[in-house]
Amino acid sequence: MAKEHNSHAVYVDVVAALDRTDLTFADALMAMVNAVAAELAAASAKVPETELALFRLYFAEELLTEEHVKELSGSIETSAEAGGGVPFFAKLLGKVTALVKSDSEYRREIRRKIERSPQDMIRRANQFLNAAAAALGRALIVVFDNLEKVSDRSLVEAAFLARADDLRSLRTSIVLFLHPADEFAPHRIRASDACDVVSLPMLPVRLQEQGYTVVNPHVHAAVRELLELRLDLAELTDEPAACVRRVCLHSGGRLRDVLEIMRAACERAGARKITVDLIDRCARKLAGERAAMLRPGDHERLVEVSNSKQVPNDEAHAYLLLHSMVLQYNGVPWWDIHPLLLLVDRFRAKLPTVTAS
Repeated sequence: MAKEHNSHAVYVDVVAALDRTDLTFADALMAMVNAVAAELAAASAKVPETELALFRLYFAEELLTEEHVKELSGSIETSAEAGGGVPFFAKLLGKVTALVKSDSEYRREIRRKIERSPQDMIRRANQFLNAAAAALGRALIVVFDNLEKVSDRSLVEAAFLARADDLRSLRTSIVLFLHPADEFAPHRIRASDACDVVSLPMLPVRLQEQGYTVVNPHVHAAVRELLELRLDLAELTDEPAACVRRVCLHSGGRLRDVLEIMRAACERAGARKITVDLIDRCARKLAGERAAMLRPGDHERLVEVSNSKQVPNDEAHAYLLLHSMVLQYNGVPWWDIHPLLLLVDRFRAKLPTVTAS
């Protein structure tokens, strides 16, 4: 985070730090504290030993058994780190968080004790967060990234949305990267009922009234700039403008698909140049994977979305949003089918006036 904003961002990669098939509020708290400790260690920040001791005692006396703490501490070999301080504390928390991600007795024990008295963990965490912010000289912002990749949205709801009040009581700003499906037919809690929501729609490849063959020149330029930060397009292809245009068409402005299509094209090209035809073939493969998740009745729903540019707030359409078969765009707002589906013959046949080339 920019220094002039007087804040410091700390990222928690949910996919890397947590078990996305089985996560809880306790897991999220542990991952957050671990990420902050790692950030302090990386910045060589100094935290008063009294603050670290409070949290270490919490682990030793309440959260884990003394035997577990000795076992974890003993596995941190560097004598300088074993002497205490932030580096030792960060490694200790890192090991505990890694154990939380695995199915172990530590995980069960930590979850049970935190859930039995979450306010105690929150109080201890706040003592540490206050000390961390003071050591860094800036306010903390903790970002839980990749939450949208958790397939079972009820887990996200239970661990984050249902615990919104607990999250708000933490001495840090928190940003959750959720999925549009969390607004559509949630199990109990809509995202906007739990927290302030800022919608991040797809890049506006085209306007609502325009066809699927249109590519906004500003989006074309933005996608090309994005790719050229990662790839030497002039070296990889003899037709960079045409290839970028094709990627824009196939991705529908979804950046993950922009990168996935180009990654696949680079792998398949090998020593050869990337061509428009190769981009198309990679997109068809991705389209087949996406279409394999379609359920009975989804074809008809997608045709209706394509015609109306709207999405009913129900479970069936939440599924289509969750698996990126329907994309949200800015403005009204409006929705549309993912253009990858136009590459699937059995679906395109239902839209005879639409082409994707």
